Amino acid sequence: MATFNDFNLSKDGYVAFDALSLKSLITTRLNTNNIFTDQNFEGSNLSSLIDIIAYAYHVLIFYLNRSAAESTFTTAELYENINKIVKILNYNPIGNQTSILSFLANAQASLPASTYTIPRYSYFTVNGVSYTFNQDVTFSKNTDTTESLINLQESNLLYQGTYGEYPTYIAIGEPYEIVTMTLVDNNNENIIIDHFNMDVYVKDNTILTPIWEKWLPTQSLFLERSNSKVYEVRLNENGRYEFRFGNNVTGKQLNRGDEIAIYYLKSDGTRGEIGPGLLNSNKLFFYNTQRFNQIQTDTTPSNITLITADQASQIGFTNIDSSTPFVERESVDSIKINSLNTFRSQYRLITAEDFTNYVLKNYSNIISSTVAVNNWDYISGHLKYYFDLGVAKPNYESRILFNQVKFADSSILIMYMFMLYRN
Repeated sequence: MATFNDFNLSKDGYVAFDALSLKSLITTRLNTNNIFTDQNFEGSNLSSLIDIIAYAYHVLIFYLNRSAAESTFTTAELYENINKIVKILNYNPIGNQTSILSFLANAQASLPASTYTIPRYSYFTVNGVSYTFNQDVTFSKNTDTTESLINLQESNLLYQGTYGEYPTYIAIGEPYEIVTMTLVDNNNENIIIDHFNMDVYVKDNTILTPIWEKWLPTQSLFLERSNSKVYEVRLNENGRYEFRFGNNVTGKQLNRGDEIAIYYLKSDGTRGEIGPGLLNSNKLFFYNTQRFNQIQTDTTPSNITLITADQASQIGFTNIDSSTPFVERESVDSIKINSLNTFRSQYRLITAEDFTNYVLKNYSNIISSTVAVNNWDYISGHLKYYFDLGVAKPNYESRILFNQVKFADSSILIMYMFMLYRN
């Protein structure tokens, strides 16, 4: 039952107020006192003052209701607010994911049989957009004749975009130091960065001969050892990436004066999507900056020889499939679902649901649907389907899928997974 105060208003009556109802209330109160009369005449000074007060309170109440609704997980609808809320759960929203392209590679007879390595960040230019190798790619040519490079084309993909070099950051050496990467275009809008293609290199200037080392991303610093050279990366509420380092208890802490170099894949969004056959006969270019050349020297193992431009020109690259679609950053609804699933799993991969959530969260740009089942579901569902079709002995069938019936019933396994590239 509503409780009324001296103003004859219920305790929660403010939520029903708008400018007109508040103006009516003020006018009624003034008429009750029989002191002022100008409030009843539109255009009078007192009436104008009442309008200002009523509409000012209308705006304040709007912000009160809006901020109250956006402060809880279930009712928040703005990206900025839900991003802040899920930070409590240690959930990192997924950002934009650039297009990906599969390819075929064919080596000419003039390329000698040997083992070669294509350096990271090497790229092709296709119709004004670039497709890039996101890591060092090692492959072998086994003959001195024309050869299809199976191990190169089946184990690697090209990612749409070109790598950018963020200015060197000098560490101040505090625990859990955060480096925020701010990148905007001419319109002061955040540029499109692929969420899964950012690399961090650190030069420890406290040692006698400092060299660049590549540090690795981690889901959570609290899962790491004190000397682990790792960092957390988070897309914050402003659409900018934050790189968080450890404190020498959970993850290695940056030293004062350490240099941090960040490389990121800048995407062209939907404009970077291409069709089949456009990669044909395009030249491979090598990424080249003064700082990166030093990093490449420090981080490339001595037993690896990088391919030369002349050798790379003797390899033909083609694509028979279109690139995958560009994927926008996670929506508010997606964050609400994935954050709860991730928190529930606690970064483990044990149950079928854990596997499904992990795949859909991290590979949504190339996978359309995923199904993970445990042993008993596999027997009662998948194998039963074959028996119902009349296949009495699936393990004797020649097709490879029918032979996968030996398994340990004490563990949860992914028995089958449908991975469909989006058209």
